[in-house]
Amino acid sequence: HDVFGSFHVFSSPATARGCNGMQLWFARTLHTSQGPIQFGHEHFRILHGDERRLIVRLRHPSLKLLLIVLHAPSEDDFEVVRQWWTTTSSLIPSGMASWTWFVMCDANSRVGSMQSKAIGSFGATTENERGAIFHEWLCSHGLWLPQTFEQSHIGPHDTWTHPTLARARIDF
Repeated sequence: HDVFGSFHVFSSPATARGCNGMQLWFARTLHTSQGPIQFGHEHFRILHGDERRLIVRLRHPSLKLLLIVLHAPSEDDFEVVRQWWTTTSSLIPSGMASWTWFVMCDANSRVGSMQSKAIGSFGATTENERGAIFHEWLCSHGLWLPQTFEQSHIGPHDTWTHPTLARARIDF
């Protein structure tokens, strides 16, 4: 990984055609109420990186996180989408199931009409098939989407704008 100014920068490669590729920037210093926490190169390890996934372990005496950056497929072959989420799960070491996960995801999914502990009704849209698969993945790992709960989100819900100016919330 690289350091750029006050950030650690983690990258995974694009395809041979230059599509996708992932990047995560993480501050070298985190300011907390107990004082600053400094993160060195030795505190991070890239566990997996491909054109649609970047999984980074952060192990520090003050903090243990699994940082997961994802760009889910947008295609309508739902078996491909389901297999992508299954493969994503298999890339996460079982020993890190109890760690705190921080997932940043372009899910290419619409959710909210079906609520659970993972997804609330705030800013709801009709859950599509990709959304149902994503919802199932979240539930299977005990994850939740804060922006779907009123007590956790302030501001607009849309995260993406199409060239036609149509807007949607597909990123979480």
